[in-house]
Amino acid sequence: MLISHYDYGISLLSQGSFQEAIEVFSKAINTIEKGYKNTGSLFEYRGDANGYLGNYLQAVKDYEKAIELNPDLLKARLKLGVIKLFQFRRFSEAWETFNLVVQQNPRSANGYFYRAAAAIHFVASCYNPKEISWGTERLNSARLDLNLAESYYQSDAEFTVAEISQYRGRVFMLYGDYKLADVYFTTAVALDPTDGTSFYLRGINRYLLWFNNHLVGPKKKGLAPSIADTKTAVKLYESKNNLLGKAIAEKLHHFLIEERESKSMFPDRRAVELYRLV
Repeated sequence: MLISHYDYGISLLSQGSFQEAIEVFSKAINTIEKGYKNTGSLFEYRGDANGYLGNYLQAVKDYEKAIELNPDLLKARLKLGVIKLFQFRRFSEAWETFNLVVQQNPRSANGYFYRAAAAIHFVASCYNPKEISWGTERLNSARLDLNLAESYYQSDAEFTVAEISQYRGRVFMLYGDYKLADVYFTTAVALDPTDGTSFYLRGINRYLLWFNNHLVGPKKKGLAPSIADTKTAVKLYESKNNLLGKAIAEKLHHFLIEERESKSMFPDRRAVELYRLV
């Protein structure tokens, strides 16, 4: 009966019947016999179903239990880290989780990519001076992690080559090297012209690049590339029904238009704050 629950639950999961899958896996978990070898997998699959339904707290509990029962479940650990990174934005915890992934599998492209992403997002959102040194150290290693992710990249990777370029752009934007960041964001846009985030980030970066060049040229001309990028980002987010992304991109787009008309000669911190959101 337990085996049939296991197989039936996987079938429901593959069909997108997530709530039914949760019920089936829960029944299997409640009737587990001592020594059953797939116990951890039952929790992992139930975590998958909960994750698809947006039940992230329960998914985290399921993945943690799966790993407790079977520490070799690398994918469960990876999925746990992804939720911490993108849903809960607990960047340092996510970094530690992905660090365990690459220790467990030194050729895990996903582990290196997400470990780099966790470090980059941590630094971008960091307000506490005591945490800056930790973040800076991890940011420096993120460049190597992205290289390793690219080296071990395979067709089953959970990220794209365009995203590697995008995150390289993020690194150099945080370093303040806006020219090199622009090169990487432009590469990301060329590799995937349907990704609104690359346009959004390039728009912010070009605004910062313009200010870093001591306001070379009139505002109307200098801010035109940033305004064009954010306008494209809004359209792309809307086409993918990403309402949050669209709202953030619209906010930046309107800010840039206001900034173009402003007579102020100083950069507006709102652009930096908007970067922290993505």
